[in-house]
Amino acid sequence: MDKNLPNVSVIVLSSNNAGISIVINSIISQIDVDDEIIIVDDHSKKSIIDELHLFRHNNLIIINSSVKGNRSLNRNLGASEANNDILIFIDGDMVLDSFAINEFKIAHKNRIECAFVGQTHATRYSEDALYFYSGLDNYLDIISSDKGKKSIFNNKMFTDKRVTFFAKKELIEYYWLLYFSGVCSVEKNIFIEVGGFDESFTHWGAEDVDLGYRISKIGKIGFIENAHSLHIPHKRDIFEIEKSNKLNIEKLYNKYQTWEWELLNSFRITPDLLNSVITIKRQLELIDFDNITDFNDNDSVVINVISKSNPNGLIKYSFENTMYCKNCIGISLAFLPKKYKNIYISENIFVYPNFLFCRILQQSLKYANNVYIVNSNTSIRITDFSKFNSLYFQPQLKTEYVSNDIMEFNFEKLNDMLTKVTSKIDFTQSFRLKTFWKP
Repeated sequence: MDKNLPNVSVIVLSSNNAGISIVINSIISQIDVDDEIIIVDDHSKKSIIDELHLFRHNNLIIINSSVKGNRSLNRNLGASEANNDILIFIDGDMVLDSFAINEFKIAHKNRIECAFVGQTHATRYSEDALYFYSGLDNYLDIISSDKGKKSIFNNKMFTDKRVTFFAKKELIEYYWLLYFSGVCSVEKNIFIEVGGFDESFTHWGAEDVDLGYRISKIGKIGFIENAHSLHIPHKRDIFEIEKSNKLNIEKLYNKYQTWEWELLNSFRITPDLLNSVITIKRQLELIDFDNITDFNDNDSVVINVISKSNPNGLIKYSFENTMYCKNCIGISLAFLPKKYKNIYISENIFVYPNFLFCRILQQSLKYANNVYIVNSNTSIRITDFSKFNSLYFQPQLKTEYVSNDIMEFNFEKLNDMLTKVTSKIDFTQSFRLKTFWKP
């Protein structure tokens, strides 16, 4: 090992993880004498605790968490005991490649970023799903050897989907969107400065992306393509996980209320999605659209388009006799404190491609009894945006319906100023598994 490389504190979350010994052995085999391993155990059964204690001769520190199920608190607990300047967080179901730790050390020494994620493989699957997907029925045996690990790393069926995102260097300021804590690192002083993981998250999901967002405000996040790790399959309810993750993302959207979090609260992030919205924003920020100034009463919401005066969009609403202005697009109205009587939308939203204006109409019909389009004197269309109309972006919840077709909405012109919007689809329903169509 290179003595000129920084020492690291590896913090591992343990919570009844089958195969935790494989995880720990994959770390022990590559650390230096001044590195440290800190296991934070979250109420594992006795057999797992006994398994952990077999590693005490390796100077492994075991901390028993007093709080059950709070991943953020447990990671912070481990970080508080760390003595080295670089923190590497690893989940108890992630097995490292033989050189992964070294790749993190090299990156922290030679690159300008202050935090990194490695490439993770086969992270989504339960045991049965992994077998049917890949045909591998001896997966745990395979990943117990270096040769077996490499066969998984090189298997295109298990390529980390984030690779294509991180290859887009023009998106570097948005890398935080994929800062996942399965295997990630950060300089300890940066971790402390941004306040660590938010311990108010008591359910699964998004606490790592939140940390990445705060890190990105004071430093850069990088990707280490050669720092491989792979997931040990276990039972998981993907729908419950997604619902928990969505609730946390919604919480963060309400906290930060930026267009990035609004996008994340609506869709699964892809390079095409981000590039599309960035392109649209940059063009619309040069245009002077007129704003809706009327209809600001105690039971109405007003949605204006991205423009030179509103570079992130503008939404106005009243609640308890107080007027609020939010710099949001309108594709997620989850911050609204109640269901409103009316939502008034600028006709200028139709400058957006389908996936944006349909989502605004869908959200408006969900959060108001009546939805109206307000005629605009500066209504324009940008034909170049039509190239985005063929794109479809998946919702954050697999079971959520996302409209992408203007023909799903009905438009009734009431007068020269207002057009009423309705739909036969009941957008108040959240899940595709339920009945959408009104009788």
